[in-house]
Amino acid sequence: MISPIPTSIYLFEKQLVWLEEKPDYFVEIMRQPFGEPFVESLPTEIIRVRDIPNYIQVHGNENLWRSWKIFTDQSRKEELGPVPIIFDIDDETDKQQNPNLDKAFRLTKALIDSLSRILQINNENIRVIFSGHKGFHIDVKPRAPVELLALRGRLIQDCSQKEELFPVSGNQFLDTTTLDPFHNEIRLTGSINSWRSSSGEY
Repeated sequence: MISPIPTSIYLFEKQLVWLEEKPDYFVEIMRQPFGEPFVESLPTEIIRVRDIPNYIQVHGNENLWRSWKIFTDQSRKEELGPVPIIFDIDDETDKQQNPNLDKAFRLTKALIDSLSRILQINNENIRVIFSGHKGFHIDVKPRAPVELLALRGRLIQDCSQKEELFPVSGNQFLDTTTLDPFHNEIRLTGSINSWRSSSGEY
């Protein structure tokens, strides 16, 4: 679980929607009890998009993720693909300290500025969500088809030119803050964010 997607990711016209605009489609859901150690593999179940809010209520004391891809049928034989673009910004400050959310916010703001210019979109096409622990998610609804890995590379290059972000190397800025790779799974917005570290801390 939470493994980066390694291949080219191209969003077609039909994928340029918000998740809630496809209420009758389906997503895979992964659940992990509160405070349990983080694991790489969890059992999955599939639910309808319109049922996500109620599902979060019922499982309010668990960590919840959904598949980035959505499916047109419950058997998952046909998929629409990734919806929408999700950029994950995390501050990876030493685990003994609290994440530096100011750094995560500064990188998030810079990325939004770059996204608005590169994709020529406005605030109606961008949403920012606190991840619940160490950073932010940027949801993006492009106006035209886009190749996501190329877009991510351009964003990193753009931010690397900003002295105020103190670029470190690759996707790392401000010493400890990163623009994560794309993942197959995304934390469900509105669900808790808690697991136990290997040292037993929450």
